[in-house]
Amino acid sequence: MTLKDALDRFDGKHTHELKEALPLAESQPAELMKLCQDPKTEVAATWVAKALIEQGRASFAPQDFFASLPKVTAWDAQLHILQCVQYAPDAAVEVVAAARTLIDSKKTLTRVWALDAFVRIADLRPEHQKEARALMVKALDGDAASLRARARQLQKVVNQWE
Repeated sequence: MTLKDALDRFDGKHTHELKEALPLAESQPAELMKLCQDPKTEVAATWVAKALIEQGRASFAPQDFFASLPKVTAWDAQLHILQCVQYAPDAAVEVVAAARTLIDSKKTLTRVWALDAFVRIADLRPEHQKEARALMVKALDGDAASLRARARQLQKVVNQWE
């Protein structure tokens, strides 16, 4: 079975097939990165890549994964990529524009994790800190409880910029 075949079996809900694909993905990093940018497999592939990063088993360069962010269109694929910025913010600095754009997403979870990614990138790139502060103020006053909660958690990062 190929990695693409394994990802094609994903029904959009149950992750059993994706967990079975982890060893294939780990041994085929270039193929996995290619599948992250394929509209037919982007959700499944980014889920697998995220799982490998979280487990410390990624055999691909994080910046290659983050480079997919401006290219993916499914909100859950965007979410998977944004959630990984916390593990390697230095590798994500090139996608700051994509993170900035996704802060205005219609999907609340995408907005939450785009804010998280933007603040973590700004922590490494002072030229974005003023904008990140403004986004934090807006998030803390926002209507989504999950966005306010994430902003409170990120506040300790922002407070170190003084």
